[in-house]
Amino acid sequence: MADAIPPNIYLTLINMQSGTYGLSYDVSTPATENDLPHGWNSRRVETYRQIALCLECGHFACLQKSDWVHKNINTITTYYMMLILWTILPPGKLQSMVKGLKMHSTIPVIGCLMTCLTADIKVLVLHAQQETAD
Repeated sequence: MADAIPPNIYLTLINMQSGTYGLSYDVSTPATENDLPHGWNSRRVETYRQIALCLECGHFACLQKSDWVHKNINTITTYYMMLILWTILPPGKLQSMVKGLKMHSTIPVIGCLMTCLTADIKVLVLHAQQETAD
């Protein structure tokens, strides 16, 4: 896992105020449950449990099965929480089965939530690939 945040992402994150930020993800069921080498031969519920335990350790609260929120957090910490999800065992599991991973801010708007995308897994994957190539 890379320790440095790419400069363009850092500049975006550092200029955002602390507040309520969330993480949402979408996991591929076939990539989770199919037999090796086409999947992890794992139950989907176990993968969701691993993700939940990781997010709960970061003091995120579950809004829905794959939508988590933290009410008083800065963007740098939220971004690093996305990176920490990559440590779920076995190595490479989450990266190979996630269809989407989003960091977003939640802004109350007349009793509902508006979601603004600030980062996604593609940026992280590209960053991780660059780090391993160096």
